[in-house]
Amino acid sequence: MVIIRSGKQEDIPEIVELWMQMINEIHPDWIPDFNSQQALIQNFFKLNIYHVVIAETENRLVGFINGLVYYEPAMSKTIGLAQYFYIVPEYRKSNIALRLIKRLLKIAKEKGVQVIELQAMPGVKKSYQKIGFRTEQYVMRKVV
Repeated sequence: MVIIRSGKQEDIPEIVELWMQMINEIHPDWIPDFNSQQALIQNFFKLNIYHVVIAETENRLVGFINGLVYYEPAMSKTIGLAQYFYIVPEYRKSNIALRLIKRLLKIAKEKGVQVIELQAMPGVKKSYQKIGFRTEQYVMRKVV
């Protein structure tokens, strides 16, 4: 049975391990920095702007979605930025993804978030559209 719950500071090392798996899967040529990511998440937790929802089974994390909450003066709105979303391959055909995103949306509402933004891989765009997200811009990247 997979339990969906809010992450805690003591979950950070396992969350970062999943983050490392995600980066290695999506960008195998990148070299993710475990210690820097762990320190970043710890600081976000201290600032109370970071929220993470995890999927856990048999004392093992099998997925997570995280995000930041901030006020955007240009829009005069509180924004929720869904940052990373990952589920280990053997659990991807379940309903964990939908359960994680729904929990994060609930937390966002409770925190007064008015707009949620996220970046998604092209293959999952339709899944987000089904739950009300729409494409507004593209992320472009150039290595210099």
